[in-house]
Amino acid sequence: VTPIFLVNSHLIMYDIPGIALWLAGLACFINGVDRDKLSFLLLGALFFTMSIFVFYQGMAVIPLTFLYLVLQRKVSKKTLIALAIPVVLFLAFMAAHQAAYGKLPSFSYFEPIGLPMSPYLILMRIRGVQGVLGGAAILPVLGIWLFPKSRASIYAAGGVFAASLF
Repeated sequence: VTPIFLVNSHLIMYDIPGIALWLAGLACFINGVDRDKLSFLLLGALFFTMSIFVFYQGMAVIPLTFLYLVLQRKVSKKTLIALAIPVVLFLAFMAAHQAAYGKLPSFSYFEPIGLPMSPYLILMRIRGVQGVLGGAAILPVLGIWLFPKSRASIYAAGGVFAASLF
């Protein structure tokens, strides 16, 4: 995203800087794991922390990065400490918010109309996600026809499509 896009945006799009920090943290962290450099691990942790404070969805990088460490068999004391830094700082923020305001911070300002999993709300979420994703959501469905029709590929395409709805 160019700075022109951010300046000319009609609203504050916090997800763009959040994703940029998320990706920068991931790049630094993976580089630190591969080269066994603490400085890159800590820089990745700093970017992860900033991403989490820009948008709470940034917390998703922690389990994903831990999964990367497990799959690469590179879990060590250094990597676990680096992954713990954003979590500890976020928990400290939540504790400070609880102490100051008597409640935890709101993770969503969405007031549900009815039950959270009511058919109406599920359809509204699907419509909203499809409006945002547009044609990109059709890719998993096309994968069923483009790739071999094994059961595994059909289940994988269906799982990706279902995950894209929420």
